[in-house]
Amino acid sequence: MKKAYLLSVGINEYDNFQTLGLCVDDSNNISESFKQRFDKLCISIFNDENCTPTYETIAEQLKKIEFLDYAENDIALFFFAGHGFSIDGKDYIAAKNTDLNNLNSAVC
Repeated sequence: MKKAYLLSVGINEYDNFQTLGLCVDDSNNISESFKQRFDKLCISIFNDENCTPTYETIAEQLKKIEFLDYAENDIALFFFAGHGFSIDGKDYIAAKNTDLNNLNSAVC
C-alpha cells in the first residue's frame, strides 16, 4: 500500500521579516487534506502554533525525509507557506529566524 510523507511548514511570525496572516492556516489545511486522502500517512507539521520553524528544525526534518526508506509508489511532499526570496539568481525559503545578512540561516 502506498505511503505518503508530508512535511508541512507554515510561518506567520518572523524575527526579521514582515508578519504574515494565513500561512499557519494553509499548513494546517494541507495536512488535513492529506489525512483525508491517504490511509498510511506520516505528517510533520512545523508552524507558529506547535513547534518553532527555525532554520535548524526545518533542515533537520528535510534530512529525515531525504533518507526515509521509500517503497516504489510512496510519495513525499514538502509544503511551505511563508516568506521566500531570491538573491543573485538563487532562491531561498525564510525560516522564522532567517537573517538576510546571514544566508546560512535560510533554507535553499
